[in-house]
Amino acid sequence: MTVSLKDAMATLPPARRARIEAETDRLQAEYHTLKEVRRALNRTQSAVAADMGVAQATIAQLEGRDDWLLSTVRRYVEAAGGELTVIVALPGKPPVQLDIRQEGQS
Repeated sequence: MTVSLKDAMATLPPARRARIEAETDRLQAEYHTLKEVRRALNRTQSAVAADMGVAQATIAQLEGRDDWLLSTVRRYVEAAGGELTVIVALPGKPPVQLDIRQEGQS
């Protein structure tokens, strides 16, 4: 028999349920979609599309994808008014920031 997440959570002790809900909130605040990034910067799909030199429909498709080229994400974020930073987490090592600028940029 399948148990829904809601029903499974209801069976947990209140303290554990609170920890899980707090971690869920933290993760949701930490990870955003491209659409949320664009909205946070008060940009429309049309404006980002114009800055990228693509059709608005292309932006709508891009925002719906879950598999992107890093170069496309960088262009999107820059067109929206932001800057993309990539941090690599290595086991037993401090995080490393990758330099993802286009070749020839400084």
